Amino acid sequence: MKKKIIVVVEILLAAAILAVLVTIVNVLTNKEDVEEPDRDEEVIDYEEIPEGAPISKYDAIIESCAEEFDIPLGLLYAVIECESSFRPECTSSVGAKGLMQLMPATFSDSCKWAGFDYTYDQVTDPAVNVRVGSYYLKRMYNMFDDGELAVAAYNAGPGNVQKWLKNEEYEE
Repeated sequence: MKKKIIVVVEILLAAAILAVLVTIVNVLTNKEDVEEPDRDEEVIDYEEIPEGAPISKYDAIIESCAEEFDIPLGLLYAVIECESSFRPECTSSVGAKGLMQLMPATFSDSCKWAGFDYTYDQVTDPAVNVRVGSYYLKRMYNMFDDGELAVAAYNAGPGNVQKWLKNEEYEE
């Protein structure tokens, strides 16, 4: 079973990297109407950032949501970096929006489940997007009780992860 999970996670990580590369290509070829990030182009190494040092202009929002939903702060920063490079106006080729790249159904369902009174026209508001995305990420963690599977479910959907886990093709 462990080997099966490792293979699924490897596939999902490869898919996530591919999705990021496709987004970069789309932005660089002007296929998306997205401004360049207003931060240095260097990759952020979260382990080397001194405690209390600002990472982005959204630090207060991210830290608040990490605390509210009991999510490791580094994980939340990493998801946002991977999903949108800290660009709240970012829209993917499949319609995911905002810092945490929320799809319309995921946004609406999460708001309903959590009792949030947000509408989809607020999806690119950083405070709204990170709060709803953090709720959904925590929901995925609670569903799978595993950080790697939670991130995979956040990216590919919980139904896909459950289907892959049941697929005998990934058995030893």
